[in-house]
Amino acid sequence: MSLINTLLVVQTSGTTSVGLLGNIVGEKRPQPFVEDTAVPPENLADYILEFRALLDSNGLDYGMFGHVDAGVLHVRPLLDMKDAHAAELVQLISDKIVDLTHKYGGVIWGEHGKGLRSEYAPIFFGESYPLIQKVKALFDPLNKLNPGKIATPDTQPKANLIKLLEAPLRGNFDRQIARKDWQKFSTTMHCNGNGACFNFDVDDPMCPSYKVTRDRIHSPKGRATLIKEWLRRENSEEQSQEFDIEVYDALHGCLSCKSCAGQCPVKVDIPDSKARFLQKYHERYRHSIRDYLISNLERFTPLMSHFSALYNFFQKMKLVQIVQRDLFKVVDIPLFHSQAKADLSELGAILLNNDLSNLPKSSDKAVILVQDAFTRYFDTPVFIETIQFIRKLGIQPCILPYFPNGKPLHVHGFIREFEDLRLKASLLLNKAAQSGIPLVGIDPAMTLVYRQEYKTQYDGELPEYSFKVLMLQEWLKEWLQSHSLPPLPIISSPKYILASHCTERTQVPASTEQWQFIFKAFDIELETVALGCCGMAGTYGHEAEHRQLSTQIYQQSWQEKQIEYGLKFLVTGYSCRSQIKRLQQEQPLHPIQILNHRL
Repeated sequence: MSLINTLLVVQTSGTTSVGLLGNIVGEKRPQPFVEDTAVPPENLADYILEFRALLDSNGLDYGMFGHVDAGVLHVRPLLDMKDAHAAELVQLISDKIVDLTHKYGGVIWGEHGKGLRSEYAPIFFGESYPLIQKVKALFDPLNKLNPGKIATPDTQPKANLIKLLEAPLRGNFDRQIARKDWQKFSTTMHCNGNGACFNFDVDDPMCPSYKVTRDRIHSPKGRATLIKEWLRRENSEEQSQEFDIEVYDALHGCLSCKSCAGQCPVKVDIPDSKARFLQKYHERYRHSIRDYLISNLERFTPLMSHFSALYNFFQKMKLVQIVQRDLFKVVDIPLFHSQAKADLSELGAILLNNDLSNLPKSSDKAVILVQDAFTRYFDTPVFIETIQFIRKLGIQPCILPYFPNGKPLHVHGFIREFEDLRLKASLLLNKAAQSGIPLVGIDPAMTLVYRQEYKTQYDGELPEYSFKVLMLQEWLKEWLQSHSLPPLPIISSPKYILASHCTERTQVPASTEQWQFIFKAFDIELETVALGCCGMAGTYGHEAEHRQLSTQIYQQSWQEKQIEYGLKFLVTGYSCRSQIKRLQQEQPLHPIQILNHRL
């Protein structure tokens, strides 16, 4: 008997249980067609035994939860609705559960309404059903309102209730999608329409584009539905340029923040599907020049840094800004920091060779920093203070040779180029990991790419991985649990507020607790506040067509809190710090800078 087959009957939240079941991996997923039965509580135990025996006899795995005091039972058998035989099982199980529920004096719709199970209404209403038909006839004599559902008017003797399988099933459409496409877009294909992404809480990171537009097309559910239909048409003669563009527009509005991948009960990953869609879309329609420039920014950054003063001079010119906005649709391009060309070896860091031959021999007194273009060249003080902080702990910081991370390439659908870059980067990271020295990244969104997109199957061969790049707080908490801090002066420290990157919060929920643990060890109070998305999200906020929406997203949640807390507002994400800098004209601090000052 499999784990999911195990009985779970408790007084529980349906939302929680459905969320847990939504995490099931595989083509067979929990289907809610017998999930709302109710019997008198005194009959529940015997009812459950027979219910389980029926499902077991048909070789089905299932999830089972409910509300014991009310005799309500929610059961979701696992079926792959793309399988033509699954519909037959739906009918078979439904018929038998109707008989079983009726036997124990219950109903098959305990909480959630009758819907298209109404063909069973005459069984449960019994002698009362003709009376319901009379009521229906009084208010709807011509059978125009929801015809075939719940009851038919007695004035229409030929009217019938809709049979269970007469309504079109999602599986009928899904099986028209090519198998290889279904597998590539897997999590998106399993969107079950639960609507958790229709989230109106501006202080919650789930889908900022939906919150600001209030257009369901710009929600994960809306985008998942469009992608499904687009893939279905790809395998038919219904393909059209007009629909291609409609899907592109919906996905172009996605910030690729990955909040859906963390908060959706089914873990629908729209950013991943967006990248895969863009790859296929741009096989037909050319990329813009801007796509090439932004996606390859990481490659050019070290070279451009040699001319950083000249670059910054031109970027500050109004004429250049207008040309970039009107011709390339790019706004607010970041400037190189004045310390971008700093010699990091002068700070006591070891700049590692490409062959890593100069790595320290002792792994417990060193850490390897994995550079990202943004904290290294555009927000350099954070990078420098990280090095200083590590040295103050008595640890030798080592700097891995710079290489592009590839996140911009992935976001814009350059999957093949991303795979090539990933392969080269993985060879270096694997070699570094063999030293036993921890690998640490500073920017959370860039760092998480190494454990998500780097380990995702695309078109090419998936490289082997023996490395894990930790976020700063993951490494530091682990270090603090086995080491002692140097003596700290007793000072009166203000209370700080943690503003984490939304990718960090939703992909690694423990990150908030990790930062709080660290600050407590340093005798500093760190609180959290509920926050949505800052609206920058990497390249999104720099695209001219998104400038207004990016600002509105920031104003929904971040602006008021940033104004209230000022420099006590500690921001982990480079994108988020950039957004505050351009909209509030303030330079927020990273948590590591406070810790560095504390030492």
